[in-house]
Amino acid sequence: MTEPITVPEQDSVMGRLRNLAARSREATELDWVRERKDRHERERREAVRGADGYVRNHFPSTLALVLTATSWQGYPRLDGTETEALTSAPPAAVAHLGEGVWIHHTRRRFGGGTATLLIPCVCGNYREPAVDDDYALAGELEYLTDTHDVCLGTCTPSRPATDGEDW
Repeated sequence: MTEPITVPEQDSVMGRLRNLAARSREATELDWVRERKDRHERERREAVRGADGYVRNHFPSTLALVLTATSWQGYPRLDGTETEALTSAPPAAVAHLGEGVWIHHTRRRFGGGTATLLIPCVCGNYREPAVDDDYALAGELEYLTDTHDVCLGTCTPSRPATDGEDW
């Protein structure tokens, strides 16, 4: 019939095979980690380059004069294996503008991108208006000046809600 499974000796064929298979698997997993790290670094660089170019083209009279390529922090794509989300988030870059305000840039799949201001609200959440040129940015900054001390209810939760309540 069949032989019972026993732990093989190290110098047996099965023992050597197990050692070789374990080393091969370890090498493959290290390659995957290295490839993932390289992909993340590439996506971070591309996100920063895309955000810097977008600002230079769409905000030549405002943001392009105060932000440099080193102002941006790039983030790689997040997919379902890295988050609990069912969809992936594309690579993005953010830059701090001061007074708790950030600008977030995400590239579109087929070129271009979108810029969003992240503006703190007195309630602890954030408003997230999209801006696409100097004029829209000026309007949002003026609106911020006029409403900086009041919650207008147009903000988004800064943390996910649980059972209808903030954490």
